[in-house]
Amino acid sequence: PVWVAPIQGWYDGSLTIPNTRHLTKDLHTWPWVDFIRCSWPERYSSKNSENNNPLPHPSLTKHLLSLNAPSLTQISTTLRNTDTPPPGVITFSHFLPNDRTLPDWKDVSSPHFRHEDWLDHGAAEISAKFATVAGSSLIDSQIRSLMAPPHSHIHILDHSHRPKDFDYKGIRYIHHPLGKPTERELRLIDENVGMKLVWGTTKGGMAEREETIIRYWEEKGGGKQAAHLKYGEEETEEEGNG
Repeated sequence: PVWVAPIQGWYDGSLTIPNTRHLTKDLHTWPWVDFIRCSWPERYSSKNSENNNPLPHPSLTKHLLSLNAPSLTQISTTLRNTDTPPPGVITFSHFLPNDRTLPDWKDVSSPHFRHEDWLDHGAAEISAKFATVAGSSLIDSQIRSLMAPPHSHIHILDHSHRPKDFDYKGIRYIHHPLGKPTERELRLIDENVGMKLVWGTTKGGMAEREETIIRYWEEKGGGKQAAHLKYGEEETEEEGNG
């Protein structure tokens, strides 16, 4: 058996890469489509703040996460009172739940972001700006409230268009984007990407991982040249929440 729990949320700047203020100082002029099209109630807006912060107030993320509480409480209670076989959990969110799921965080065991080594693709500014709108660490805190070993826990994420499949502190994180045509052509994702099995009903458990994926384009994709071409393209486009 497996529980499936959608996680509502938003971004709050908590996944911002440290020491990148010089790369994000003009964030308020960045043509991120959310900044243009999203209109929040006044209590969630930061548009009138003195520092020109384009992100909504952090209380918006907290409000959206609070909407998950009833279902998560039900699942958590069941997990703690269910006999064998232990049920599994699949949570999923559009937004990224922690800094390890950022496109350029290359070593999930490292507590620090290695700027010189990981922002080595010639588009550090785009990476830094995306991190500010990537998601929220509060998402991770919420999904971890469900942890009750020995059940298996998968968290499926979206938003970044950069494949991931790795374990971190008891949870398997998966991002399996189909991507845009140009991303497939540049091999930022698998050219022949298809559906991915994450939970099997015949064996009744988490599907076996074929390989760990941290930064696909570098490990087996189009390399730094492809990444630079794509990031350069994004500098001239209005980016959205794909």
